[in-house]
Amino acid sequence: MKNLTSTAAVFAAAALSACGGGSADTTGTSNEQAEAYAADASYVTEDAMSTMDAAVAAAQAVVAVQATAAVPMQALSAGAQPQAVASVPVACPGGGSASLSIGGGTVASVLNGQLNAGETYTLVYAACRGTRGALALDGTLTLAVNDAGTGRLSLTLGASALSAALPRGRVSLDGSLTESLSESTDASGVTTRSSTLQASRLALATSYSSRASRFTLSALNLSRTSTWVGGVQQASRYSGTHHLDAVLPRASFGYTVSTNGEVSYDASGNPVSGRWTVTLARGTVVCSVAGGLATITLDDDGDGVPERTWTVPVATLSSAAG
Repeated sequence: MKNLTSTAAVFAAAALSACGGGSADTTGTSNEQAEAYAADASYVTEDAMSTMDAAVAAAQAVVAVQATAAVPMQALSAGAQPQAVASVPVACPGGGSASLSIGGGTVASVLNGQLNAGETYTLVYAACRGTRGALALDGTLTLAVNDAGTGRLSLTLGASALSAALPRGRVSLDGSLTESLSESTDASGVTTRSSTLQASRLALATSYSSRASRFTLSALNLSRTSTWVGGVQQASRYSGTHHLDAVLPRASFGYTVSTNGEVSYDASGNPVSGRWTVTLARGTVVCSVAGGLATITLDDDGDGVPERTWTVPVATLSSAAG
């Protein structure tokens, strides 16, 4: 990892050269760099969590489909062993396919179409969609169910080259995290999924606007709520903290991110409201979003007195991510 101070200067000079000018002193953090910090802090994390959420939802759908194709429980003789579920091909409800393996469990639990405590599920996705219109997933997801009850799950999740095509581009995940998930559906068919997510290290690769970048999320501690209709995520919001390290085409850096209350996102993963703080080695970048605009406040030397504040369209942040 490069030294943040020297990287900032290189990034600023490159940004000014590319843009034909700029409003920041090249010895400090440029506006363009501050915007990139704010963008990655928000978009990369939300896209990673959306991908993982979609992967868990797809796993639930695939397990349900597999159960309907398995030997009915009533057809099994008393004392029968669980039907082997090892690399069983399953057609995903929304298109694509998955290979499913289930470890542990009983006859009843393996065939009940649900994620059950004490069982481990391994799914290898191939353009798998949990429902029509959901994210298309590739790669491997492992779920160890630590606890389960009506509308709730405690999971340990493992991702290996787990990827999805999102509106901004493709995201790929490697690593593990824990999730405590609760889920409920109201009378109108809107499902709310509320999660607490923690991870010591999660590696990400992104490809946004043909830019390939690598990130590491660490010290992740988030509370996230998402709403779904017909198995497709409609909106989300989260609060919490994490550390982000990045290796980008133009620079490398690391910083800590904390939300100030909840940050809300639309169905495409664009922030629509909320505020978050990026804590750099010396200073801070604070970003507030409302009404389609992002207001960025830069305290470059960390003395508590901002050097400047400016506003850009949220679309500018989106284009700066990655």
